Order: sequence, then structure tokens, then C-alpha cells
Amino acid sequence: MNSSEGKEALEFVNNMILDGVARTAGEDGYMSGPFTRGDVALYIGSSAGIPYVAAPAEENGINWAATPFAGTNVSIFASASDEEKKAAFEYMKFLINTENTTYWAMQSGYLPVRYSALESSEWKQYTDENPEYGVGEQQFDAGFFDPRIVGAYGLKNSVAKEIDRVFLGELTVEEGLEAAEKAADRELGN
Repeated sequence: MNSSEGKEALEFVNNMILDGVARTAGEDGYMSGPFTRGDVALYIGSSAGIPYVAAPAEENGINWAATPFAGTNVSIFASASDEEKKAAFEYMKFLINTENTTYWAMQSGYLPVRYSALESSEWKQYTDENPEYGVGEQQFDAGFFDPRIVGAYGLKNSVAKEIDRVFLGELTVEEGLEAAEKAADRELGN
């Protein structure tokens, strides 16, 4: 990342912030507010934000659409007791059954986690009436699994912290890249 390509990318984003054409996350709480007021042309957020965009956007005459999708996970920890693992598994089955994942998706804005839910008449009717909720599933063929490696979470957060310091004017681009690289090495045990 501490390369000419990294410098070019970070300068590009930082210059957009300095020029006032981009904003940092958290400036306004959630970006759905500035977006639905027309202060920004786009933002990247969760499909769970759709309920916070739809009504204000309509009130302000904002024509909008949803595009990207990403996911999260449901896990059982290896350190759990056998009894806890069995209970967690039973809860997961309840949580992700067709009926519950469909209901959860319609209430939250997240996508259902089962193909049977995507194919259910209830979900199809819902996305026919609310097409923005069905956009994510149209991108499944472009999805991929992001494997977790030891230290990945700490690495991401440590690097982001140093890059944020550039955006906040605390470090130059060069200093930020150097600090990010050192933070990455630290997290990876190098």
C-alpha cells in the first residue's frame, strides 16, 4: 500500500475531501441524511438503510436506486460448550428458516439468506412492490467469499485508523501510508 499506486489512490480520495466533493464517514451520523437532502450524489451503505432513505428521499423529490450488496455472518464459536453449540445451532436454524429470513429481510432491508426465501411468493410480491429491496439479489453472480485470516479484523481497523488520520489532516499522504504500512505489519506480526 505504501507505493506510488497507493499514494495516487490516497491523494485522489484526500483531494476530494479537501475540495469538498467527498465526505468522511460519520460527519453527519449516517449518510442517509445528507443523501436524502440532496447534499451528496451517492453514498455506500447497507441495504438496512433503505427504510431511512425511501421516505425522506420521496419527500425531497430525490430519485434514487440501490446497487451494491455485501453480507455478514452467523457463527458458532469453537470455544462454546457442546450444549451452547447445540443451542446456537438450533437458534440459527430458527433464524434462517425461509419464513423468518423473509420476514427479517422485509423488516430490516437486509437480503434473505436462503434461496427458498428469495423464491417465495411473499418475497417476490414484496420486491415487486418495493423494487429497491430486490436490487442486491440481482448481483449475486458477482459475489464472492472473503475468507477470514488471523489478524484480518485488526489489520483492517489499524490501517483504516491511519488513513483516517490523513483525511482529518493529522498526517500527510506520505506519513499516512507509512503509518498504515507499519500498522499492517504490526497486526500481521511482521
